[in-house]
Amino acid sequence: MKHIYLLGASLLVLASCKPNLEPTKPTSGDANFTSYVAIGNSLTAGYADGTLYRSGQISSYPNMLAEMFAFAGGGEFKQPLLPGDAGWPSLKYVLGVSSTGSLAPTVYSGTMDTAGSGTNVYAAGPYNNVGIPGIRCIDYIMPGYATANPYAARLVNSPLQTALAMATSKPATFYTVWLGANDVLGYATGGGVGTVNTGVTYPTATNNISSTTLFSLCYDSVVNNLARTGAKGALINIPDVTSIPYFTTVPYNPLNAADPNFGPQIATLNTQFAQLNQVFTALG
Repeated sequence: MKHIYLLGASLLVLASCKPNLEPTKPTSGDANFTSYVAIGNSLTAGYADGTLYRSGQISSYPNMLAEMFAFAGGGEFKQPLLPGDAGWPSLKYVLGVSSTGSLAPTVYSGTMDTAGSGTNVYAAGPYNNVGIPGIRCIDYIMPGYATANPYAARLVNSPLQTALAMATSKPATFYTVWLGANDVLGYATGGGVGTVNTGVTYPTATNNISSTTLFSLCYDSVVNNLARTGAKGALINIPDVTSIPYFTTVPYNPLNAADPNFGPQIATLNTQFAQLNQVFTALG
């Protein structure tokens, strides 16, 4: 009986306990997210499916960061949003099923969002997300770059304004910079037929590699302009080019006759494929 009383008393004590589960309040630490500015290229802008469109911009990583920063004092995050989702200045790619069952991406069959897409929106700024698809780091300090890039042309106050001047027109308390991929990407995706530049000569061809001298000059200019007011930020590096999905690391001579693990099979496979080729030829 004594044990029953003790058990009952214990249950009463437990029942009277109310758990106090207070969620941890987000904190910005030493950072100040009041004015977050994101500088970069396609990935920063929200470029997707081969073009730029509204929902892609809304899904950009800076916008997602800004949504989290808002829980720790982050302010408004303004983006130069396009009016529609079809893509501009080219239609986006979507998954499609062909008559042969292929799931290869195909061009969207809808109408391009031309109304208002190419309109200069500088007056509605300044913007927090100033990512420009296709831009190289070295392009940020070049006057007139906007005449060659329609995405940049939307954002500058004149064709001769540099992307850097436009991007830093909004004072930042925190920033992210993700630049540099396009300074080598065009060379890599073009098969390495461009030029590896040296010195401070500005390479107009996008299949050239920016020189380290010019790249350093431009990168320092971007960061120094952002930090001139004491703002803190994060500098994002570029991945190893061979880890980008565009590329594979297959060697130029994967089928080596001298390889004892595979070499003896080459002659046999060639004979079999020759017979198969005859069948395909007969079938037309």
